[in-house]
Amino acid sequence: MRGIATFFGKWLCFLGIVAYTVFMSFVLRAAVAAISASVAASALASFDLMMMTGGDGRIYRYDPVNNVQLGSFSSGTNNRLLANDDSGHLYAGNNSASAFRKYTYGNGELLGGFTGVTTAVAIHHSGGFVYLQTGGAVRKHDATTGAFISSVSLASGVNWQPGAMGRGFLYMVGQTTSNQVSLTSVNLESMFAGGIQSMGITATAGSVFGKAAVAFNDIGQVARIGFAADLGGGLSFHNALIDYANGQYTGGVVSSFGISAAGTFSSTSFVPTTMAGHSGFWVYGADATAPTTTARVTRYDMVSGIFAAGSTTFSSPGGSFAYSGNSWHATNVVAPEPGTFLALGAGALALLQRRKRAA
Repeated sequence: MRGIATFFGKWLCFLGIVAYTVFMSFVLRAAVAAISASVAASALASFDLMMMTGGDGRIYRYDPVNNVQLGSFSSGTNNRLLANDDSGHLYAGNNSASAFRKYTYGNGELLGGFTGVTTAVAIHHSGGFVYLQTGGAVRKHDATTGAFISSVSLASGVNWQPGAMGRGFLYMVGQTTSNQVSLTSVNLESMFAGGIQSMGITATAGSVFGKAAVAFNDIGQVARIGFAADLGGGLSFHNALIDYANGQYTGGVVSSFGISAAGTFSSTSFVPTTMAGHSGFWVYGADATAPTTTARVTRYDMVSGIFAAGSTTFSSPGGSFAYSGNSWHATNVVAPEPGTFLALGAGALALLQRRKRAA
C-alpha cells in the first residue's frame, strides 16, 4: 500500500508541477503581451491630430502618424478654411461666405460663430483671437464671442496668399506685379504690418500657392516657413529659415524641390496645404496617381536641412477633392489635450458597439 501511495503521490506531484508550469506560462504570456502592447502603444502614440474638409462638406479627423481616420462631423459647405486653438476648438469658414463657425473638434459640437466677413482666404487662431485674412487685410476677432476688434491693411501691389502663424506673427507669401515671390508679416499684438521682403524666387503669371506654415524644431532650435506652390513648372515645396528666437525672416536662402513626380502629389488643379508638426511640416493634398479619390500626406522633418520622413495615402475625405487651387485648408493639432482623446475614444467605442449589435 505504501508503494502504491508513493507512486500516486509522485504522479500527483508531477501533475501539479505540470499544471503550475502551464498556468505560469499563460501568466507570463499575458504579462509579455501586456508589456508589448504598452510598448507598442508608446511607440505608436501620435501627438498630431489633423483635420481636413471633405468633398461632402464634413470635417474629417485623421491621425497622420498611424494613418488612422477618426471620424467626421458637421455636414455643410461652410468648412473649407480651418484653424484650431490649443483648447479643443476648431474654427471653420468658407472663402466666399460671411459666416464662420466654432466647434469642439473632439465631439463635433457647434459652439456658435460670427459673421460680417466676406472673401476671406484664410483663418488663423492665436492667443484667444481669431484672425481672418482677406485679400488685402487681416481682421482680428474675439475667439469666444466673434466680436470684431481691429484690422490692418497689408502692403499693396502683392497678391497675398493664405499665411502662417508663428510666435506672435502672421506671415504671408505672395506674388508681386513683377512676379517676384515675397513675404510680409503682421505683429498680432500691435496689429502692425511689415514691409515687403523678396524671397528671391521668380514666378510666372497665374502661379498658385498653397497655405503656408511656420514650423519650429525646439531640439535643433531651427525655424522655417514652408509652402507648396505651382510657379509654372509643376508643384514644388519651398522653405526658408527664419529666426528661431523672434520668428523673423531675415532674408535667408530659400530651398526648393519638386513634389509632383510619381508617388507624390498631383500637379493638376490641386495645390497641397502645409501644416506645422512637432519637428517640421506636414504637406497634405491630392495623390498623383488618383488625384480625385486619393489623398496623400508627407512629413518633412528639419534639423540642419529638411528631408522627407514618410508619406502615406488614404481615401479622400468625403470621397473626393471638391476644391481646387488654394481654396481649402487642413489644420494640424500638435499634442491634442487629453479631453480630445476621451471624446474620440468614446466615439470609437460607440461605433464598435453598433457593429457588434449589427452582427
